[in-house]
Amino acid sequence: MTSIRQQLQRSLLVTIAVIVFLMTIAFFLVEVVSFRQLVIESVVPKAELVAIHLRRPLAVRDSWSAQEILATLATDPSIEGAYLFNQQAQPFAYYQQNQNASGMNLQGVELPLRDKTEILPLLATKSHHILFSWQHLSVFVPITHNNETIGTVYVVSTLTPFYLRLLWWLLAAIAATAIAIFTGLTIARKLQERITQPISELAGMMHIVTQDGDLTPRVEVRGQGEIATLTHGFNQMLEAINLRDDELLTINFGLEERIAERTQALNCSLQEKELLLREVHHRVKNNLQIISSLLSLQMKKIYDPLAKESLRTSLSRIRSISLIHEKLYLTGRQAPSNDLGAYLRDLAEEIFRLHSIAPERIQLQLDLVSVETDFDRLIHLALIFNELLTNTFKHAFSPTESGEVTIRLRQRKNQVILTVQDNGKGLPDNFLLATTSTVGLQLTSNLIRQAKGQFNLLRNPPGTEAVVSYPLATS
Repeated sequence: MTSIRQQLQRSLLVTIAVIVFLMTIAFFLVEVVSFRQLVIESVVPKAELVAIHLRRPLAVRDSWSAQEILATLATDPSIEGAYLFNQQAQPFAYYQQNQNASGMNLQGVELPLRDKTEILPLLATKSHHILFSWQHLSVFVPITHNNETIGTVYVVSTLTPFYLRLLWWLLAAIAATAIAIFTGLTIARKLQERITQPISELAGMMHIVTQDGDLTPRVEVRGQGEIATLTHGFNQMLEAINLRDDELLTINFGLEERIAERTQALNCSLQEKELLLREVHHRVKNNLQIISSLLSLQMKKIYDPLAKESLRTSLSRIRSISLIHEKLYLTGRQAPSNDLGAYLRDLAEEIFRLHSIAPERIQLQLDLVSVETDFDRLIHLALIFNELLTNTFKHAFSPTESGEVTIRLRQRKNQVILTVQDNGKGLPDNFLLATTSTVGLQLTSNLIRQAKGQFNLLRNPPGTEAVVSYPLATS
């Protein structure tokens, strides 16, 4: 990031460079215009004077005299050559600097204007012509005699002195620019110390405040003006922040005390509710246990197989619900776990024991995943599972047959899929689920219908497969 000191130096240097550049351009234009005018005022009068003296030699066709008159221009070192043309635009005499005259024509003579077509239109006019090129100044002066143009003198002057003069001027401009930049840097150092020092102090104080979090230091206010106002405002801002922090600390302390008191009150209330809820589960479990014990005693005094089987079925249903309350009671103060897979595993073992099924006769294959659900759905699914597994033990196998029961639990999106499959003797040929009169299947169908689920009882040779699709609670 560029500092203020560097920005001030750059701004001053750019300003000086722009001013020097504009002054250079202005002086250059003035120099070009003034030098052009100076060259014109120096060469044109000499060309006109030579044209006056060339009237007679040109009129009498005396080329030697014309050659001598042109040679008088050698006194001006800037004139490179002079060329005399007659009325028919034919070369009559010439003079070239550092070259001896040889002959009275221009054959083999190198003109500054190489293309002769550039010269011919100017030789036919009756007025003066002045042409500038990169290297030369060309002056065309007509020669008149008795109001008749009898020829034209063509004088060529070099512009080398002009370029030398511009070179010296450019060197002077470079030297002046260097001096101006050096002077600007010196002035910038003096100014930036007075301008940037208070700002640097402000920046240092801001670093201390942001890094250390100390709001007690203050910046000294120096003089008057915008920087003094800025320093004073910064000090006031620190004071306001310090006061605000004290207020926030006081408010925060009060809030923490209130939160602690509220949290303690909520914990006490939660403990009371948990204790009450455990007591409810405990009492429900005990009551269900008493009912189960009464049914067990009653079963021992009944010898009718149908009545005894009905009591065993009711006892199994009661044990399914009692097992849930027992688990919720045993969790204590921990968060209750409504894991359907773990509960169905325990319930299957309990149903095995209730029906006095030997593990070596009927093997139980469990493939249960962990599915979390709410308390109401847990009870409903426990009753459904109890009916399906009890129905399998009662009807799929005879007392002497062996077999296998597979229980699977899966979750698909917002549905739980429960499957109870056996390899027993299967469903009767005339069996219809909609017309069945068994209490267990009717209870299962009603519970699933209330939850808007699906229940299918399929023939899966050699046995039967019961598939329940039950919706879970939406989040």
